[in-house]
Amino acid sequence: TSCTLQVTVEGLPQPKVYWYKGEELLETRNGMTIETKDDYSVLTIKDNQSKDSGVYTVVAENSVGKDQAEFTVQVKGKIHE
Repeated sequence: TSCTLQVTVEGLPQPKVYWYKGEELLETRNGMTIETKDDYSVLTIKDNQSKDSGVYTVVAENSVGKDQAEFTVQVKGKIHE
């Protein structure tokens, strides 16, 4: 099972996008991918586990300003097929 968080990103100049879990800056790594294009950004967490639960924040920032959105992810247990 995976979890996907997606946001629309707009701004001139084009904002830089940062994803955080709590205070930790996230980067693409094993089991987690971040894809950012001109108009959106997607964080995908693959093979969710309870340790992936928490508050995720996405920040879009450019020279004009900054905006952010917050997501609460709660992984309760493994789904059996």
